[in-house]
Amino acid sequence: MARKAPKTRDEKISLVLRRMAERQDHHAQFCAQVARNRRSYNAVMERSSKAAQWTHKSTPPYAMQVTDTVIANLIDDRTRFNVRPRPVMADEEEIRRQIDGARAHELLLAYQMDVDRFSEKQAAFVSQNAKAGLSVAKIHWLTEPGIRRSLEH
Repeated sequence: MARKAPKTRDEKISLVLRRMAERQDHHAQFCAQVARNRRSYNAVMERSSKAAQWTHKSTPPYAMQVTDTVIANLIDDRTRFNVRPRPVMADEEEIRRQIDGARAHELLLAYQMDVDRFSEKQAAFVSQNAKAGLSVAKIHWLTEPGIRRSLEH
């Protein structure tokens, strides 16, 4: 069943406000889940839990060990891309040129990832995703100002 699009300005405003209220409830649930995950990761014993009555209060952070092991296995210290040319109907020389261009693109990406130290940046985002269930990243290129040799024409 398709929803009817709001026609009047008041209908549009009420629709926006209703959806914002729905999102706020979702956000509160997400924050509560992240807080539970964080307590579990840090092995915080809840006084109100049934386990607190019969378990020792100083528990080892088992979830931390498991999570950190999974994170270590997820992160690749040498992230590489396989670039393949798009298949086309062309002569052998054109196909060879496209294959060489794809290989040059692979080498360029590998060089840029190494210079930017991407694998070091990746660890924080994978860790946050494993702990919270969501991670948002905006990655900037590493810039190091300095004097460089360059070819002048």
